[in-house]
Amino acid sequence: MRHYSLRGQVRCSLGGRKMRPVTIRSRVYYRCEFKEEETALYPDLTHPRTVYLREGGSPLRRDT
Repeated sequence: MRHYSLRGQVRCSLGGRKMRPVTIRSRVYYRCEFKEEETALYPDLTHPRTVYLREGGSPLRRDT
């Protein structure tokens, strides 16, 4: 099992939710996914579909 040093500690600045760890090409990222069915729950929130934050780095990208 992989160790994620920031598991449960990283929150999305856009929605305030916990970001989940994921490994992509041997690097650790924390991801916040905003699914289309959630838009009804948060009608005023403008959130990209996916936000990635690389562990030890700055925000990588936002997918819309």
